[in-house]
This record gives sequence, C-alpha cells and structure tokens, in this order.
Amino acid sequence: MFEEVIEKIREQVLNGLRSGAIREYSPQSFKSWARGRDVVTRGELAYELGKQNSALLILWGNAENRIYLSKESDGSLAVIVICDVVWDGLEKYECFRALRDAFYNLSLYGVTIRSLPSQLKVWLRVARRASEEGFSLGVLARAVNEAMNSLEFVRATDVIILTSRNEMDALKDAFLRAKKIIDALIKMHEEKLLNCEECDYRDVCSEIPELKMIRDRIKRQ
Repeated sequence: MFEEVIEKIREQVLNGLRSGAIREYSPQSFKSWARGRDVVTRGELAYELGKQNSALLILWGNAENRIYLSKESDGSLAVIVICDVVWDGLEKYECFRALRDAFYNLSLYGVTIRSLPSQLKVWLRVARRASEEGFSLGVLARAVNEAMNSLEFVRATDVIILTSRNEMDALKDAFLRAKKIIDALIKMHEEKLLNCEECDYRDVCSEIPELKMIRDRIKRQ
C-alpha cells in the first residue's frame, strides 16, 4: 500500500547516508528512557521541534530495527515510522489504528509529545531536566521503536527522524501521497455510506490494489 512512498523515503535516506547528512544507528545505541506523561511549560523548556514545520508518517513495509537521524536541524521535525507487520488476517484499518495509538500514547519523562496522525503533524517539547539527563532524538527514536515492537503483530520497526526543512521539502510529495492513502483508508471505515463517484479519494483507491479490495469488501457487506 505504501510501497511508492517508502521507496522515495528510503532513497532520500540512502542519499543522506552517502553524503553524511544522515546517520544510522541501532536502537540500543541510545539509552532507554523513563516513561511518564509530562506537560513541559515555557519556563521549563530546553528546546522544541516541529512547532512551525512538522510531519508524522506511520507506515508499514520492510523494516530491520534501525534508526536514522539527520545531522542538520532548524527546528523542523519529521518522524517517519515504518513497521514490518505480520498480517495473518489482520485488517489494514485495525493495523493503522493500533500503530497510531501506540505512537499517540507514548509518554516520556520530561518530554511533551503532541501528535495529530490524521494531519501528519507532530510537535516535541523537551524540558531542561530531560535534556540535562541525556534525552535526545535518538532516545525518542528508541522509545518509538519499542512502542511499536510491543504490538504482537509487529516484527521490526525503523524510525527516521528528519530535522531540517530542506529534507522535509524533498519528501513533500511523498508525505501528501501517504496522507491521501491514510485519509482514504479512514474514510472507507468511518463513513457508513460509500459513494465512490463523489469521493475525493476515488483516484487513489483505483491506483492502489489494497484500497480497492477493501472498498469492494465493504460494499459487499
């Protein structure tokens, strides 16, 4: 379903690795972080990312439990999560909801994470105490990896974190494509009446076999 999107993301990551703009790690390269839902106030703030420019993608495809972090940072934030899923009868929509909820429910000591998966947005605020104790984007990536891998149907999870507008702009079309696929998936399951002739997503459903199969199955019910 997300093959085209993931291919473009992987291509940019590979180019970044070759140029040195992106570095690759294992999750164990970073410390495990204490859980705890915190609201970081302005007075406690060490830094924040994603307030003006952010993106969140939660996808499924091949993954090998790797973390990729960009070196350049201008306050932007893109978190891209790719999970290797064991389907075994699992429906795509239920998979998306479980992955989305796993990210949305992530809570870390000294960190406020605000996300709107349906809008592809994520915003991160880090308290001074967390920064002083070693919190980093690598720590965040490990926490995301662990949260996704805790789901019984996830074999492995890659986490890519980009922190520059230039890197995000290069993937703008891929982000928009992913959002359209996700929106179509949600619409088919959350609207009782499917009117394909008037639907804004009929083009993407026609192009992606998995969406077409889901649409046809729902229509038969």
